Amino acid sequence: MELTKPTKIWVGKGKDNQYGVTANICLSDIPKDLIFEAKNGKKYLTVFINELKEDDENGNRYCLFCLPKQQPKPIAEPQPQATADNDEIPF
Repeated sequence: MELTKPTKIWVGKGKDNQYGVTANICLSDIPKDLIFEAKNGKKYLTVFINELKEDDENGNRYCLFCLPKQQPKPIAEPQPQATADNDEIPF
């Protein structure tokens, strides 16, 4: 079975400034199913930030993206365990 990389959902760009990094996030590009509610009742979004190889035409050095939720993996059937002839534990 070959693993595939999930499709990134691009949500914004950012650049360095005197305070650190400033980023703009396009809220309308964020799928609602990626926003989750924590135990404290607040809503959150996990965002990944990558540095670009070179600044774009607007001086942005960073790109921001989200990853789609992973589908639950199917539960594998338990494999029968082989029984040993003796009860000794090898060390």
